[in-house]
Amino acid sequence: MLMLILTWIGAVLGLSLLLIMALGPVIVEADSWWYARRHERRRLSAADGSAAEPSPGSRTGSSSTTAGSRPASGPRIALRSQPTHIS
Repeated sequence: MLMLILTWIGAVLGLSLLLIMALGPVIVEADSWWYARRHERRRLSAADGSAAEPSPGSRTGSSSTTAGSRPASGPRIALRSQPTHIS
């Protein structure tokens, strides 16, 4: 009985890990889209002359690179709603 329970636990954990690995690129792309959208909104509000108010969950006060920051350039996966630019 214990072996049966451990086998099912292993199967569920293994399939969960496989699913998370398969969805990894989708999760990363959604996160980068959210990041770009948030910063575009800040840039537009600063261009209008109004002071951009940071959201409660934003990181402020640090100019150094943190683990959650994005690189300035790199390969991008084009979303369906955005035009594809190859450079």
